[in-house]
Amino acid sequence: MTDPVRARWTLRASIFAAVALGASWFAQGGAMNQNSRYDLTRAVVEQHTFRIDAYAGNTLFDRAERDGHTYSDKAPGLSLAAAPVYAITRLVGPASPAANSPDTTELHLLTFFVVGLASAVAAVVLFELLASLGLSLGASALAVVAWTLGTNAFGYATLFIAHQFVAALFVGSFASAHFARDVDERTARRRLALSGFLASWAVVSEFPAAPLAALAAAHALVVAGPRRVWPFLAGAAVPAVVLGIFNAACFGSPFRLGYGNLANAHFRNVVARGFMGFTAPRLEIIGEVLFGEFRGLLPYSPFLVFLVPGAVTMLRDARLRPYALACLGAFAYGVILVASYPLWHGGAGMGPRYLVQALPFAVPLVAAGFAWAFALPRPFRAAVSTTAAALVGVSIALCTMTVAVMPELPDLRYPGAPVVGMVEPDMHRPLRDFVIPLFATGHVSQKGVGSGGRFVFSELSPGHENDAYNVGERMGLAGAASVLPLLVGWIVCLAAALRALATLRRAKEPESVSPPSP
Repeated sequence: MTDPVRARWTLRASIFAAVALGASWFAQGGAMNQNSRYDLTRAVVEQHTFRIDAYAGNTLFDRAERDGHTYSDKAPGLSLAAAPVYAITRLVGPASPAANSPDTTELHLLTFFVVGLASAVAAVVLFELLASLGLSLGASALAVVAWTLGTNAFGYATLFIAHQFVAALFVGSFASAHFARDVDERTARRRLALSGFLASWAVVSEFPAAPLAALAAAHALVVAGPRRVWPFLAGAAVPAVVLGIFNAACFGSPFRLGYGNLANAHFRNVVARGFMGFTAPRLEIIGEVLFGEFRGLLPYSPFLVFLVPGAVTMLRDARLRPYALACLGAFAYGVILVASYPLWHGGAGMGPRYLVQALPFAVPLVAAGFAWAFALPRPFRAAVSTTAAALVGVSIALCTMTVAVMPELPDLRYPGAPVVGMVEPDMHRPLRDFVIPLFATGHVSQKGVGSGGRFVFSELSPGHENDAYNVGERMGLAGAASVLPLLVGWIVCLAAALRALATLRRAKEPESVSPPSP
């Protein structure tokens, strides 16, 4: 293996390891949303049924009811994908008691092997996709790491919730179709079928992802042409059939969803408005989604300002313009989706959680923005490139602190806190008034899970001290020091990546290739 080839593999491995290490480090435990999905996985494996009657006591609101039986109200894709992994864990350990919330360690492993690994694989796949578009390897690597560790995608890679899982599926879908170009017919058909399957499974995992799946279908149509797009459609049909069987078994019709049988009256009223609860977008909510500290994107991820010069750069390039328009449209859809929902804040969460599935589409624009900064004339290059790297570092630091303390930030004033003087922190300013003060004083892993999946403070609730943890704490470290081994691991990954990039430059391997014709 030549040095450039070895260096390219090192770069891929460094990206994968950094993301996988971050996703595996934190165990967040259950809650109503996670428990509902986890209960379905358990029911499929342990009882060979879709009914969660035996476990429903651990999810107070996130459930559906029909004919005296209880079901998960969630799209089933994540739960069904996790079933084989859960079946393997059952071979090496006893099942959790039916009436209790999930065992934290068990849920930690399941989350990592399904959601966390999907996120790490997606980072490498998206890196290769960006490089194939003609973006520099350094800018591409920085952008995908910033996405997976410097946005709320990081938090949702540690939770048994479908948003980041869906984001990873879309990366795989678009990449599979993209790399179906310039290959033999048999390989092209396989990649297009995989693209369709992944896009469709994303919808089976989160129903609001349907417009993004339509975008994936349009992309496949452009790649393959009308006469050769049938493998994509065939692949997409498989998850659709699975969903129809699930809906028919649970709710009496292939076309009836769990949201039509919600057990909670308040959520039934919300979903009854507009289309599944979605109405017209509100301008003030768009501002909150982008800029507000309560559930905004930029306060956690200031590096995203480079999306603007990146979009301009791509739009000016005729070969990249179609990709730029598609990415801008998908990202805009995510923002509009959030702003159109009455419960736009997503309950307990980190940033705009309904936007997570659209974040991968911002990455090519950000990567182009980084590439623009790295190519500026010498008097400006150092300042702008340093700013870009610094904003990525700040974003990763803010997101890491949030994930370490409690990524499911409540949407109300939280009664009490384990910090002197913080009797009732204002959760509408979570970074300034909650995350940073707690992390600075060594209060990490603060989430506890009470009856029915309710949130409690772990330190103030006897019996819930270990409902959340991180690997450093299991190693005997306490407080902020429990994150230090993770930082060391990231530094090792960074050093390996920088060495690989230097090797590629010395070998004069082009950092980009000619973009394919759209």
